[in-house]
Amino acid sequence: MKNLKFIAILVLAVVFTSCSSDDDNVNTIFSKENLIGIYQLKSFNSVEEKYTIIDEDFDPIKTTKTSEGDTFNLTYDFAENNEVTLNGNFIIEQIKEQGNNSADSTYIVNYNNEVLSYSVNEDDKTLTIDDLEYEVRGFDENGFELRHSKETIDENGNTQTYSEKMRFQR
Repeated sequence: MKNLKFIAILVLAVVFTSCSSDDDNVNTIFSKENLIGIYQLKSFNSVEEKYTIIDEDFDPIKTTKTSEGDTFNLTYDFAENNEVTLNGNFIIEQIKEQGNNSADSTYIVNYNNEVLSYSVNEDDKTLTIDDLEYEVRGFDENGFELRHSKETIDENGNTQTYSEKMRFQR
C-alpha cells in the first residue's frame, strides 16, 4: 500500500511539472512599446579608475572608486512621451583607494520626481537616458539590466575609465 501511495504521488508530481506554461521562457523584444512602465531599481554598481600623471619621470597615480548601491526605494517611470521620471532614493557605499590609502563613505542618492529624456535604439539594444547611452541586457517582461562604460584621456595624458551596471524589475 505504501508503494502504491508513493507511485501515485510521483505520477502527480510528474504531471504537474510537465504541464507548466510554455510562456515562462518567452523572450520579450526590447522596444519602446515594451519598455513603457514603472520599474524598481534593484541593484547599482560602478567602478571609476583614474590615472593621473604628476611627473613624467614617475608612474601615474591610480585612484579607484568602487560604489555599491543598497536599500533601494527608487522607481523609473518610462512614459510614452520619451520622458522617464525618477522618484525615490537609495544608498551608495563607496570605497576610494589611492596607493596604500583607502577611504569609505556612504551617501544617499535622492530623486524627487526628476524628469529626464530617454530614447530607445531597438537595433543596437541601447537606451539613452539624459544623453547617457546604456547597453540593454536581459530585457524581458520582468525587467532588464543597463550597462554603461566610458573612457577618456585629457590633454595631459591622464586617463579615466568609468563603468556602471543597474538592474531593474517591474
